Amino acid sequence: MEEAARWVYAICVGAMICGIVSVLSPAKVLAGPLRMLLGLFLLLCFLLPASVSWEIPDIQWQEAEQQRQQAAQRAGEPFRQRLEEEGERQLEEEIGQVMARMGAEEGEYTVYLELETDEAGEPSLRVRLTLPQQLMQQHLEIQEQLEKQLDFPLVIQYKEEEA
Repeated sequence: MEEAARWVYAICVGAMICGIVSVLSPAKVLAGPLRMLLGLFLLLCFLLPASVSWEIPDIQWQEAEQQRQQAAQRAGEPFRQRLEEEGERQLEEEIGQVMARMGAEEGEYTVYLELETDEAGEPSLRVRLTLPQQLMQQHLEIQEQLEKQLDFPLVIQYKEEEA
C-alpha cells in the first residue's frame, strides 16, 4: 500500500513539473520538442517508481560517529605529541631559570614530568624535582616559586650524597 502511495505521489509531482515547465516555456518554436521531452519525463514518472526499491538503508549513526572520532584522533596524534614535547621543553626551561636563581647548577637537579589522568579522563601534570642535599634548606622557597610560576603541583625529593 505504501508503494502505491509513493507511485501516485511520483506521478502527481511529475505532472505538476510538466505543467509548470509547459506554462513557463518562452517560445512556440520549441513547443514540439518540449512537449516530447515532457511526455517522456511523465512516462518515466509512471514507470520508475514501480521498478525502484524505496527502502532506505539503516545507518548506524553511533558507529559512524565513533569512526569519525577515531579518525580525528589518529589525524591529530602527531600534533598532540609535538605540542607535548614543546610544552615539556618550555617547562624544563622555566624550572631551570628558577633553579639558576636559587643557586643550583644544571646537572645538580633532575626534573620528572608525570602525566596522569583522573577518573573523568582529564589529564593532569605533576612535576617531580630531585634536589641535591645542599639545597634542602631552600626547598620551601623553591617549591613556592615553582608552583607560583608553573601553576602545577610539585613534589620535591632529595638525592643521596655520594661518598
